[in-house]
Amino acid sequence: SSGINAEYGIKAEFGPGPEKYLLLVRDPEARKSLTRFRISAHNLYIECGRYENPLVPRTDRTCVYCSINLGTKPVEDENHVLTECPLFVALKTKFGFNPCSDIDLAGSLSNKDIMSAKDATAIAKTVHAILTSNASYTEYYDIDSDDFHTNCGECKIL
Repeated sequence: SSGINAEYGIKAEFGPGPEKYLLLVRDPEARKSLTRFRISAHNLYIECGRYENPLVPRTDRTCVYCSINLGTKPVEDENHVLTECPLFVALKTKFGFNPCSDIDLAGSLSNKDIMSAKDATAIAKTVHAILTSNASYTEYYDIDSDDFHTNCGECKIL
């Protein structure tokens, strides 16, 4: 899989101790969402499409919002939701995390570039809000549980 870590080199060093953001982000739900985002265990279609039967080709795992509202078909991945998708502009503005490009995004998510609790919290709360609102906007799972790791049901696009 070429998740965000592999694609942008977010986790370049493997040293002792926990990732910096784990110590800086106090909100447990936001911290959990950021962790899931960093390890590609989230509800974006780029990931849940991997578990459909039959497998949805990567290029067909498109953003529902952009497909319906803009007539475009960008892949719904980490880069798209944080740098391109107009659905999440207000959330990014609200929490003060608004990366302009994939390079800016990768730098922001990199352990070495997270400098303060304020920065880490802004990133985590933005990611949490996006993943939460994305779950409300699209019905990905045909099951009653929210646990992505153990219950990957059939993805349903509204």
